[in-house]
Amino acid sequence: MKKTSWNGTAALVLCAIALSLSGCYVDASLFKKPVALEAGAGAPERTPKYEHAGWTIARASLHNHTIYSDGKRTPEDLLELARRQGMAILAITDHREGEIKMDGVLRAQAGGVEKVGYEAYYQRLGQVQAAARGEDMIVIKGVEVSPPYLYNAGKFPALVIAGQYNHFTVYDVPDPAVLAAMPVSHEINFRPEPSPGDTPYQQFVDYIADHGGIVHAVHAESAQDEWIGTTHVLTPAPVKNLHLKHLTGFSITPEGWHQKAGGPGGLWDTDLIEYLAGMRERPVWANGDADYHGPHGSLATSTTLFYMREFSEDEIYRCMRQGRMVALQGDAFQDTYVAEWWVSGGGRPGNPVMLGEEIEVKAAPVVRFALDHPVAGTRTRLVRNGVVIHEEQGSELSYTDIEQGEKKAPAYYRVEVIGPRNESEKSYESATEPDSVLFVNPIFVRFRD
Repeated sequence: MKKTSWNGTAALVLCAIALSLSGCYVDASLFKKPVALEAGAGAPERTPKYEHAGWTIARASLHNHTIYSDGKRTPEDLLELARRQGMAILAITDHREGEIKMDGVLRAQAGGVEKVGYEAYYQRLGQVQAAARGEDMIVIKGVEVSPPYLYNAGKFPALVIAGQYNHFTVYDVPDPAVLAAMPVSHEINFRPEPSPGDTPYQQFVDYIADHGGIVHAVHAESAQDEWIGTTHVLTPAPVKNLHLKHLTGFSITPEGWHQKAGGPGGLWDTDLIEYLAGMRERPVWANGDADYHGPHGSLATSTTLFYMREFSEDEIYRCMRQGRMVALQGDAFQDTYVAEWWVSGGGRPGNPVMLGEEIEVKAAPVVRFALDHPVAGTRTRLVRNGVVIHEEQGSELSYTDIEQGEKKAPAYYRVEVIGPRNESEKSYESATEPDSVLFVNPIFVRFRD
């Protein structure tokens, strides 16, 4: 009798966890009735693509969900919504989680891609990709993953379930069998477990990288602290995931631009300094993602501008790997792009936008940044090696770094544009935090004799 009661309680706990999973709230009822897209047509709400200085600048919405996990739209309706909202590129990245097990006996369905299988998921998205080509758009296939998924740090019945916010988005894995074989966990134990540390996350990133894929860390500054009955669901903000080896990038907007992650001197800057010093194989690049679930909200909550030489899926992945991205959020930057972002040893270079590039100079570096047009209520600050060294009111900046020219030491430069706060929408706790921000990826500078 006691065992039956224990199993009954455990089943309730497991179902509650399945229904309240992660920062993205996975819904256990896969293929529930989707929310139909309202009728609409006409011109897109914003410009999908710009042409500038030999670049095609394409607006992208990364990290979005459909009815294959906890989204409310079908993949086809999500594509149409992207067209209406002015996206040239749409990434569909449903949660992978399918069945969750507890102590190898009890099971609950979390309703992710694994319920139907990656092959069926890819087949459906392949149809959407074909439809997108007719709209001069590109859809890229992806998945959102939490590698160890969950672990129990407490003693039954006072369980402490942790690990839910350690999420990553995966791109450029054409073979669904690679996703099916990912080193991920599907089980929770009732017995208390030690924290797995970084090991399972590093193994996951290594696996995807070894198979030619791209991994972005998401939700870097979002934590979880809630109760489900006697179960405490507790996960600190996973900022440390930015420091994993072979990570391609992270979502700086909307949940990674504060002090610990993407802010000056945060872990992103630590990664960039380590790369500059030869301690890291590759830089970590910043991007913006929407994490759209619908029906409310927007695919433009946070977006990425890709600087492309050709408008193709392969070029999107080259941009992701080379840092040719601008991340932005908020109303102030919805109708603008970066027209100048360069560093030289003197004089304007032939390429006015040098995202992710490495250059050599002999003299003091000259730094220039400008949006395509002035944006009211903004200020632009220049970060060198993790420290803000210069700031100007407005949306452009010019600076000659005499100090670094005298030192002749390697440096990287990046820019943040801080926009106005939308007072009608209290989306942040502090009145001093902006609603609109824009980030460029760095330029690396070394000195030659």
